[in-house]
Amino acid sequence: MPTFTVVLTGNETYNGSAGGGGSDNNNYVVTDNGVGSNTVTLGGGIDQFNLTSGSNTITLGNGADQVSALSSNTITVGDGNDMINGVGINTISTGNGASNVSVTGGSNTITVGLGSNAIALGTLDSNKVSTGAGNNVVSVSAATVSGDTIHGAVTSLDGSTNQLVLTTAGVMAPVNVYGFETYTLANGGTNSLTLSDGNFTNLPGGQITVFGGNSGNTVNASALSAAHAVVIYGGTGADALTGGAGNDSFVISAPVGNVLNGGAGTNTLDYSNFAGGITLNLVTDEATAANNGAIDTFVGMEAFKTGGGNNTFIAGPGGAHTFIGGVAGVNTLSYAAATSEVYVDVVHGLAYDSLNGATTVTVDGFANIRSFIGGSGNSDLYEHRDRNLQHRSSRRWRGRHDNDYGEGASQRRSDHEYSVDYRIGSDRSSSRE
Repeated sequence: MPTFTVVLTGNETYNGSAGGGGSDNNNYVVTDNGVGSNTVTLGGGIDQFNLTSGSNTITLGNGADQVSALSSNTITVGDGNDMINGVGINTISTGNGASNVSVTGGSNTITVGLGSNAIALGTLDSNKVSTGAGNNVVSVSAATVSGDTIHGAVTSLDGSTNQLVLTTAGVMAPVNVYGFETYTLANGGTNSLTLSDGNFTNLPGGQITVFGGNSGNTVNASALSAAHAVVIYGGTGADALTGGAGNDSFVISAPVGNVLNGGAGTNTLDYSNFAGGITLNLVTDEATAANNGAIDTFVGMEAFKTGGGNNTFIAGPGGAHTFIGGVAGVNTLSYAAATSEVYVDVVHGLAYDSLNGATTVTVDGFANIRSFIGGSGNSDLYEHRDRNLQHRSSRRWRGRHDNDYGEGASQRRSDHEYSVDYRIGSDRSSSRE
């Protein structure tokens, strides 16, 4: 296809080459002389625009177009993979291609179709953005996002793959943002993000994932209803993270003085990415790193995960809990705080205790635990025979009372410590069917 070079002289209407009527598929390189406003309509070619003045109206076809325009412009492109850079107050509409839109200065209105788009917003005035579906990345500064209107997946109603990327750190209350499942906070400064139920519109999974920056993050999801949940990845700085009424997850890289509040719901505190070994103490509500003694504090957590180090879970009151140790470490589950009987079923991964009161039996779940510690009451450990077991492991049971015993114990020692082995076809009288 031929390429036409066009210089607009101001206040003119251009509809393509002779006989094209705006519908031809020729390629155009269009500039202006810096005077007046222009109206340009072109077809499906690969067009390039560099406009320096005026209020221009540009309508293009389905080619992969490139538009750079100053001042106030109305730009409409088709389904191509377009690149649009606007300065000033712009109204930009794209088709269903994978477009790249960048605007600086002014209050811009951007509407993109069903494609995968990258949209970068300026740092000055408020903007309005609307995406048709998912797979969009919108980059915006913390200083302006609270005043922006950014709506994701208004056509498909599923923004689970949309991402909001904060380009600068700061305080954010994006009350007019929805349809974005992932929020990535900026590095280089402290962040404060407050979420509301309105942010979950067009998110059928009812979940938002937040990735924290590296200099301390405050994420407040306390206003969320039980239908909505957050997954928060803490940064390398000390974070203050608060969940809402849903089932939230807090993924922490290491104890560094974080303050973690799960809120209502069934919440998970996850240190599975930390390989240094950790003690999770549910009596004191503290997570302590074995390598440097750094401490996080937590409340409102029901499930706990650890990584590849040698980890210790100290069970405490507060309801049923789940303890999942990392597969590479030697993990211990301690009921040292128990003053009444504790029953541990190592095959089914269940522990029955009365840490919530003598008349209340609480059932904890566990996995990847090799050592158990009892309290001052009678403590029972049961090994059930399961001929389908395909592995061999040992677990140790330390009792704190003269009447403690271990069912399936291969040896009894003076300190009430027992080693329990699983063997296929073993015939121990203490094993239970």
